[in-house]
Amino acid sequence: MTLTMDDIAELLTDYTQFLHRYCYLDADYCMKAPSPVLEFLNKNYKQIRKYIAKEERQKHCAIGKNKTLPSILLDDNGNPTKEWLKFVKNYKPDDNLPILKFVETVLPRGWWASDWGIKIYEENGKHKLELHTGGWSGNEEVIKALISNIWLISFPMRYVKWETGGHYYFEICKEGDTK
Repeated sequence: MTLTMDDIAELLTDYTQFLHRYCYLDADYCMKAPSPVLEFLNKNYKQIRKYIAKEERQKHCAIGKNKTLPSILLDDNGNPTKEWLKFVKNYKPDDNLPILKFVETVLPRGWWASDWGIKIYEENGKHKLELHTGGWSGNEEVIKALISNIWLISFPMRYVKWETGGHYYFEICKEGDTK
């Protein structure tokens, strides 16, 4: 069986999610029995990362006028890059990248464990955003960047509350809503 780079990229993504979920809980188990998949990924890691970064740039780099999303949002350890944090701090919602599109499509790509750490839903006519850091300091850095962005917190996205354990809650106003 021959794997294409798309197959390998998908495999790497699936395997990385596995590692984040299960090896975090039982690192000894994951380290005792390296699988053929892990050996393959380790052997071809740099080539695969380069391919994924290129694909991400092609898909997502250009966002509206004068807004360029960094090609790599998280480093190899899952921490946000300086470029990603700068983008979040300077992001200004507009027609090309409205706030809801930002939190639904862009933010999850720069959030470690976004499959369970980000929840977006609608309640009582308002969009709600929950961010759960999972104790990951990189996610805390993204939170600090979000909260320091006056264009986000002052109007379109209200910082509602924080709970011990890294739980942050926001409300996102619908376009044209000032309440």
